[in-house]
Amino acid sequence: MHPRLIKVSIPKSSLADRDRVSNWLRAIGKDALMPKERSTPDAMRVAISYVLRDWSSWRGDDGTVYRAIAAAPTEQKGLMLNINVQVRKPDGVQYSETVCTLSGDEGDGPHRVGHYPLPEFRALYEDLEPWKLKDLGTAHLFDTDLRNIAEGLLEGSVDKLWKGVWLCLTDAPALEDVATLGTLVSVGSVTLSTLTLDQSEANRLMLAEELAKEYLGKLERLTKRLALPKPNLEAIERDYIVVCTRIRQAEEMLGVKIPCLSEQITFEEALVSAVP
Repeated sequence: MHPRLIKVSIPKSSLADRDRVSNWLRAIGKDALMPKERSTPDAMRVAISYVLRDWSSWRGDDGTVYRAIAAAPTEQKGLMLNINVQVRKPDGVQYSETVCTLSGDEGDGPHRVGHYPLPEFRALYEDLEPWKLKDLGTAHLFDTDLRNIAEGLLEGSVDKLWKGVWLCLTDAPALEDVATLGTLVSVGSVTLSTLTLDQSEANRLMLAEELAKEYLGKLERLTKRLALPKPNLEAIERDYIVVCTRIRQAEEMLGVKIPCLSEQITFEEALVSAVP
């Protein structure tokens, strides 16, 4: 099998029903990948960010360009955001008065304070209805949630090369799981793009170098776990064996050495010295 580069693409517009994804992850034994439920402030924060994407730029009848902006007036516990509008005209840029202030605390419901807005801001004001925002943020998974789930599904089956790009050296059923995740998205998408690489020596050496960076990062994290006051040596050793297996499989597939042997030896010495 030729090495394949896998790219996971998830637009920022993507949304998925939380319960639907949760039920599927539970059915395949991957419920640990499910993001925790959001508090009122977190739910409103992610929903406001999502809604304001549609208000990042719009044009009035007279050609004026508007842009909605959210800013926290003070640092405080919970959520408080002022919504203003940048008004860009040929003669310069101005800012509106606060259209509304959105707030929410852990044990409280969402709130909105604001006066009846100007006609050109009325639709924006309506989109920021506080309970609608809370429900949006509570009941849905967003692009970052979906990316974390997709990467969690891929972990252990493929190797991460760069941000959003993975290397597949063997058959990986996890790719089908990511494709299934894409069918659960109600807005946007979760897509996998595949590029099969030529088995040239230059390509194999390049992949070995990039894989070494990934494996060295794993060894570094295992070393940090060893330095904890009461390290779980059994779990650390088990995870180290998984890394060694991945290194061996990569070397067999690529036909070249992964340049991290000295770091493996150093870790093994540290592991042995940690055993009481």
